[in-house]
Amino acid sequence: MIIWLASYPKSGNTWVRSIVNQLAFHDIKKSDEVFDGLIKIRRYPSPYDMPKLPRIPDVSNKTQKKEVIEYAIKNWKQTQDRICEKKELHFLKTHNMLCKLKVGIENFNFTDIPNSIGVIHIVRDPRNIVTSVKNHFNHKSVEESINMMKDPHRWTGFKKNEVPQLLSSWNNHFNSWKKFPRNNLLIKYEDLIRNIDKEIKRIINFLSSFIKIKISQKEIDTI
Repeated sequence: MIIWLASYPKSGNTWVRSIVNQLAFHDIKKSDEVFDGLIKIRRYPSPYDMPKLPRIPDVSNKTQKKEVIEYAIKNWKQTQDRICEKKELHFLKTHNMLCKLKVGIENFNFTDIPNSIGVIHIVRDPRNIVTSVKNHFNHKSVEESINMMKDPHRWTGFKKNEVPQLLSSWNNHFNSWKKFPRNNLLIKYEDLIRNIDKEIKRIINFLSSFIKIKISQKEIDTI
């Protein structure tokens, strides 16, 4: 079964991923090592999931991009079925919106209930994401970043043979994961800043439904 760490880019996913990594695997780090070992909560989808993903020689070629996007969409379910074969709990990070897309006459869901047991949905005020998005995507202006965040058809992940992810608009992305029907924990970036201790304990409470967590206040303080 999969527990998703889902967010729009630059919303604090890596921060929460680090917290969950330390709690779930009881691998509490020193401050200068806190982002080590995050491979235990890897990104999905990734080239590891879809090694036969068609390559794009020219990222500006719309036909090539369409081929890659459709391949990714068609392989969402079977790759997650494969991840869940051993009936173990998996944590996966994603920036993909929760969606159903049509290719030809078939509909494909990003995920389904048999494979997904819950989501930690990380959200940050979009007004504060803009400058991070601008820097991360090398945009020339804030307006370019705002246009990206308002674009309902925005995909990302075409360079370096990555697997494309559908971001859509910030609004669509937020509302899609908001509707995930079970075990849905909303974590706000701003609440992490205001009271990190409280938010870690909310995450512990959420995770305790799936795994045994024995942790002291001193260890929480270290995290």
